[in-house]
Amino acid sequence: MQQNSKLPNTHLIITYVTASNFTFGAVALKLRISMKLILNPEYMLKPEKGKALLLTTDPFRAKNNEKLESVIHPIHAMILSFFDGKEIDLCIDNAAQYLNVDKGKISNFVSKLINNEQPVIVSLGKKYIYFPQYTLVEVENTTSENIRLYNPNNFKYDFLDLKMGRHSMITDVTLMLTTRCKTDCVYCYATKQHCNKELPLSRIMSLIDEAYNLKMRGFDIIGGDVFAHSHWKEILAKLYSKKFNPFVSTKVPLNEEDVIFLASIGVRDIQISLDTLVPSNLDKIVHSTSKYHENIIKTLDYLDKYNIKTVIHTIICRDNNSIEDIKSLEKELFKHPNINLWRIDPATYSMPKGVKSFENYKVTKHNLLEIYDYLNSAA
Repeated sequence: MQQNSKLPNTHLIITYVTASNFTFGAVALKLRISMKLILNPEYMLKPEKGKALLLTTDPFRAKNNEKLESVIHPIHAMILSFFDGKEIDLCIDNAAQYLNVDKGKISNFVSKLINNEQPVIVSLGKKYIYFPQYTLVEVENTTSENIRLYNPNNFKYDFLDLKMGRHSMITDVTLMLTTRCKTDCVYCYATKQHCNKELPLSRIMSLIDEAYNLKMRGFDIIGGDVFAHSHWKEILAKLYSKKFNPFVSTKVPLNEEDVIFLASIGVRDIQISLDTLVPSNLDKIVHSTSKYHENIIKTLDYLDKYNIKTVIHTIICRDNNSIEDIKSLEKELFKHPNINLWRIDPATYSMPKGVKSFENYKVTKHNLLEIYDYLNSAA
């Protein structure tokens, strides 16, 4: 590993940042040479001017809605960059060689971050740096799904600024792929204008590359409906190849081939918007074809079969605001082991639909309270 020759006073700095005061349950571990460690996949490193950021990888899916944004010293990020699933002794050697310091200093620092059950606080003068629980975790085998590779050169710095502040570079991006949809919901929140003004596929692909090269954390895609885009497969495959993990929501029934494809590129979860399984009411809401009801249930079966976790999102409006509608969903959803969350929300005002339409589709307070009481009693 080539030494980083452009760091000012490397020996003094590395001694400072690795020998600083550790608190909050930091315990040095006896390191096993055979241990293979990676930065916990729940966290990621992001270069910033004068600092590095340790962020929650996926705030939307974070456990207990915990969202981490910790400013760390760039040298901390450089050290963590070397923990890529190789044996720990090799990772420590590579980091020490890169920084041109004694490996004992690296070992002393990382030992406190391995499977740490409590957060670790590092004091650097008047600054405090926070490392979350389980910063470095042991793995048996590394795969493309559990590891994100970093280049320590990305964290070189000309000056130091450990203050929290506005990011100098975009962290997350959301792209509306299309305004097209395969349903026409009574409460639709998407504009129906500009349906023929989608970006060319080549431009979408280049945007994904740009986001990856700029070390962005997230790249989400929305619609309309993502699956109404003619090139949805190519776009999703590209996103997953670049380690982006968009949370896709759809009302489109997916066939088995579609679900096989999603599983093959690493899609772990998806949201299905489903408001009722009373056929006549479902047809009123989505203005669907006669087989929509049948096909959406098949979609749930396929998602179970290929082990894709599923979130169900139900919007309550005038056409499904009865206990019967809730029971129709309840009866079917409990058959599917891969459904891990059922979200229920009342329909809200839609700008594209306007005030008059909202008065026609909004749920009454009386019916909403009835549904609330029923769900509470069934819980």
